[in-house]
Amino acid sequence: IMKRYILPLVLMLVLIMAVGIISCDDDEEEPTATPMPTSTIDAQSIIGQSAEKMRTVESFHFELEQEGQGTPIIGGLDLIKAVCDIASPGNLKAEIDAMMMNVFVQTELISVDGETYMINPITSAWEPFPSEFNAVSIFEPETDIASMINSVIDIIILEDEEINGFDCYHFGGEISSLNLRPITVLLMITSDEEIMTDVEIWVDKSDDSLHKVKLTGPVTTEDGEDVVRTIEFSGFGQDVEIVLPE
Repeated sequence: IMKRYILPLVLMLVLIMAVGIISCDDDEEEPTATPMPTSTIDAQSIIGQSAEKMRTVESFHFELEQEGQGTPIIGGLDLIKAVCDIASPGNLKAEIDAMMMNVFVQTELISVDGETYMINPITSAWEPFPSEFNAVSIFEPETDIASMINSVIDIIILEDEEINGFDCYHFGGEISSLNLRPITVLLMITSDEEIMTDVEIWVDKSDDSLHKVKLTGPVTTEDGEDVVRTIEFSGFGQDVEIVLPE
C-alpha cells in the first residue's frame, strides 16, 4: 500500500521543484526597469524667466574673478578681481584687485550718472576716469545682463548645484563675445571681433534669480585660451548708496 503512494508523491515533489527552478530563472532574467524622469525642464524657458527677472532688479551685488591671466584695464593695471555694487539707472562702485608691473595692488572705481572716478594706486588719490567707460550700458535692454544670458545658444542641462546655499538649475552653452557687453564694459575692454565662448549659468530653482555665470575661454583677441571668468550675483534689490568722491 505504501509503495502505491510513494511514486505519485515523488513525482509531485519533482514537479514542485521544477516549477520553482523555472520561476527563479525567470526572476533572474527579467530586466530591471529604469525609472523615467517625471518631468523634463525647459532650459530656454527658465533662462528667459531669469533674464526677465534681472530686468526688474534695480540693484545687485556681484563678484568677478579671473583665472589664467588678468585683463588689462588702464594705467598698466591687469584686473584679476572686482567686487561691485550696481544700482539703476547706471551707478556703480567697485573694489578692484589687480597686478601692476608684477606687483599686487588694490583700487576703487565709482561711476554716477556717467561721471567716473578711480583711485590712482600709486598716489591713492581719486582721479577722473576716461569718458569711454559707460556703466549705464549695463542697464540698456540691448546690452544688459538679461540680454546677455538670453543670447546663450546650444543650451545643455547640467547637474543641479547649490550656489551659496541656493538650490540652482545648471546650464551650459556658448555665447558670442559680441553679447558680453555687461561683462566687457566692467572689464573696460571692447572688441568688434566675434569669439564664441563656453558659458555656464546657474539659476535659482525657487525664484529664477541668476546666481552665477562662468565664462571659459577668451572673450577678446588679447585673452589666452585658458582664461576663466566667474561672476557670482547676490543682493538683489537691496539699498545701495553710491556717491562720487568729494
